[in-house]
Amino acid sequence: MLTINRLSAAMLLTLTGSLIVSLFFKDQHLWMDEVLSYLLLSDPSLAHANRAIVSGMDANPPLFINLYWLIGHAVSLNSIFLKSLSILLFAGTVVWFFRYTTRLLDQNSSVQQTTGTLRSRTAVINFLVILIALSLTYLNYTLSTQIRTYSLYLLLGWGYIVTLHQLMLHPHNRRWLVALAVVGILFLYTHNVALFYIAGAGSFFGLLWLTDWFRRREMRYFPVVGVHLLMALVWLITWFPSFSIQAQSGVPHSWIPVPTFLTFFKTIGDLIPNVSAHLEVAHPLLMVARVLVVTVLFGWIVGAQLRTHGRAALANPAFAFYVLAGFLIGFTFSLGLAVSLVHTSVFLNRYFWPSSLLLLYQLIYAGWWLRDRVFPQAWSTSRIKLPAFSPLLRSLVLGSFLALIGLFIAYQNRKIPLFSGAISHDIAKLKPGQPVLLESAYYFLPIRFYQSRQPIYYLLDWPTALDTRNVLESTTDYKILEGVADNYRLSGLIRPRQFNPAHFNHHFYVVDEASRYQIEAFIARGQVKVHQIIPTGVAGHKILDCSF
Repeated sequence: MLTINRLSAAMLLTLTGSLIVSLFFKDQHLWMDEVLSYLLLSDPSLAHANRAIVSGMDANPPLFINLYWLIGHAVSLNSIFLKSLSILLFAGTVVWFFRYTTRLLDQNSSVQQTTGTLRSRTAVINFLVILIALSLTYLNYTLSTQIRTYSLYLLLGWGYIVTLHQLMLHPHNRRWLVALAVVGILFLYTHNVALFYIAGAGSFFGLLWLTDWFRRREMRYFPVVGVHLLMALVWLITWFPSFSIQAQSGVPHSWIPVPTFLTFFKTIGDLIPNVSAHLEVAHPLLMVARVLVVTVLFGWIVGAQLRTHGRAALANPAFAFYVLAGFLIGFTFSLGLAVSLVHTSVFLNRYFWPSSLLLLYQLIYAGWWLRDRVFPQAWSTSRIKLPAFSPLLRSLVLGSFLALIGLFIAYQNRKIPLFSGAISHDIAKLKPGQPVLLESAYYFLPIRFYQSRQPIYYLLDWPTALDTRNVLESTTDYKILEGVADNYRLSGLIRPRQFNPAHFNHHFYVVDEASRYQIEAFIARGQVKVHQIIPTGVAGHKILDCSF
């Protein structure tokens, strides 16, 4: 029999193996945020790295940097090793998700479990569905393979959600209450958007507590609400002052565009399995339909269960988790949208990555729920027996599936670059030794990190960063790179007083991006003269041959 332990091991090996192997066959350039992480991780002083984080160089709490710094300095700072660590955390989280949800759904089944056949069947079907769904969600590739906080964020987010579910069933269990406080605080120290999940969970248990109080004067869920208030207090005292400094990077505006109707659905849709992203680009209503299907299913299933069983339906662990997942998804996205529209835009798909597991559970639960109502007899072990395959044949079929899904995952990861470094090929063709000025941190940090043939520069000029014709991230770029200049003295970062023939170089190149307006201000003032425009292979980019 294919036990859940064997399937878990196969899932862990398939995910880690395919993703790690694919790293050796794709462009290994770190992208902008990863370079920032690497600067912090390679700092010989952990205390100095923590001070640099608070300066605004990074916009996340410090748990990821501290953990990876300790591991990296104890084992290796090799980028492949650090990426593999992220992959292992991601794969471990997925296996935990598989094991936890499979046990929930197996217990929830209406079919009698007399022979153990259903238990094996449930595990196998969930195993296949989860691996296929993960392979069709591109965000899993981009986030699980980075030297960033996201894999740790996903792991602690899932751990936090599991403790919430256990406390939903056993609200007075002291061990789970302690676990909630510990895991919740760690979760808050991985990513600032974890606050949305804490607020959502606190509101959810607050509603349960109020409902119980008005109906039966019970206080069952009050301890859970109290732990959430404690977590919020700890965050306010220990991290809010530093968060306030970091938040200055988003002034006068965030680099994230304010969500629109379509980008709202796209952000959520990126967390749901998708057979063809290209098809949805051509027909965006398909993207809207995918999100609406999940939403309508949730409303239908929850409504049907509550009408039939009332509040007693929440005693079913699988259904209780389904309701919790749906509430957290709806609350976090609603709060993220409200904050983005009213204050500062934070509506970015990767910030809500923990919701991808909740959405996946929504789909799996809905599938099993529909099966029990549409085809209940076809799945009954007392009516229909599955063919009795030999252990060898089962192993061959499973091995073939794992080989195919592993190759697909490796192929997908290989073709999705984290850094689009095509412009670096055009830079490499320029006259050696001449300075090259870049207008964005997205290009400057990775190219400066790897380029040794050409001296690479970025001009820290606040007035041009504020130019209304510039893309939003220009001001964020300035503040991040100012933090890099203050903390790491990275060569190539120059101030306006240094941008002249005496300190810079009389003759230089500029990679001019159509969406950015920096060098144009100096040309308009007559400080810079353009001798030649050199076309590039990147749309919206040209190289200017300039002198003072």
